[in-house]
Amino acid sequence: MKRNKLVYSSLGFLSLFGFIGFLSSNKFFFAFFAFAIYFKYLFVKPDEMMEKYMNKSAAYAFHFECLSLLPITGICYFILEKSIVNSLVVAFAVNWMISIVVYFLLTSYYELREIKEIDND
Repeated sequence: MKRNKLVYSSLGFLSLFGFIGFLSSNKFFFAFFAFAIYFKYLFVKPDEMMEKYMNKSAAYAFHFECLSLLPITGICYFILEKSIVNSLVVAFAVNWMISIVVYFLLTSYYELREIKEIDND
């Protein structure tokens, strides 16, 4: 169980990329500070239910990312009229952001359900 605690909290190290925003002119790096919330899993004792909803959230985020890649690439290529290479770069960046948001929202939802002791399936 100790290894799982480190795996879950390791997403927090992505927040270190936020410091690049201070060093560069690109302020979009400040968004990486949002990953610091995952350091809370260093202080949570993981159980079977937590492992289940973390895995379920990751699976849904991955599937959502796979299903949205083609439509986003098509939107960038046909509607925004970018080249195919630029369309793929934008699509991969947007898909990565979408999958992180879906993972975060589902994990929060399952945690709230567990806290409120609503029907855990």
